[in-house]
Amino acid sequence: MNNVEKSEKAFTPMFFPYAPDQFLEQIRTVVREEVMPLERNQPTPVLYKTPGLTQKPIYKITEVCQLFQGTKPTIHSW
Repeated sequence: MNNVEKSEKAFTPMFFPYAPDQFLEQIRTVVREEVMPLERNQPTPVLYKTPGLTQKPIYKITEVCQLFQGTKPTIHSW
């Protein structure tokens, strides 16, 4: 058949009124703006150690769900 090697980078035309590099930079900027609030609003980690106790504390169901990354019905079925 046809054994022609392509040494050029494949170029897919985009139909935007911007240069591809400028368009990708705008996409990156939008993604950063949307991700920043999510990074700021991360939940505080649960304190699993209780100072002064010599025995392990009993965990609440929400803490067990977070620890094992499961739902309440899954935890109850165990």
